[in-house]
Amino acid sequence: RFAEIEFTANEELCRGLNATILPHILIYKGMIKQDGFKCIPSEFQVLMDKVNEYAADSTSTNANNGGNDKPFMSFEEYVQKNANGVPTEEPIEPLQVANNAPDPAMVERLQEEIKSLQVKLDKANANLVKAHDTVHRLEDKVAEIRRDAEKQLSSTSLEMEENLAMSRREAADNLEAVLMEYSQKFADSE
Repeated sequence: RFAEIEFTANEELCRGLNATILPHILIYKGMIKQDGFKCIPSEFQVLMDKVNEYAADSTSTNANNGGNDKPFMSFEEYVQKNANGVPTEEPIEPLQVANNAPDPAMVERLQEEIKSLQVKLDKANANLVKAHDTVHRLEDKVAEIRRDAEKQLSSTSLEMEENLAMSRREAADNLEAVLMEYSQKFADSE
């Protein structure tokens, strides 16, 4: 069977099936996904090859189980038939599945998956809040350390300036005393 899903009307379903690059082909055998790929018009032969490949697999499966399953027709055979089974050159319209009732088992499985993802999202959000709080505490601590370092630097800088000024005064006083002493000796020697 072939079915078409309108992306804009069923965006959540398409995203759940990971069919977000359009046009997108999903191939299922029963409830099991066999393949999925982007299929632009220039790559249509890829679709035909894949359908024929899975048709061949299905035909061999039918032979192995006594032929109890309906035979799987090739893509070319499908295109050749319309809804009444009369051969035609025009391709038939794809089935619309958007309004069909979903499989209850699939719905339950998807609901469980959603619950599981919600739990993971809640945990991730809680971890994010903790990380955010930790970052704020670290930023506050860094700001405090920076203020303390600036105070110490400022205090040390003032001390160094005072010590330098005192050293200059002492050096000037010593120089003045030495000059007076030499002036006195020079005056005495004359």
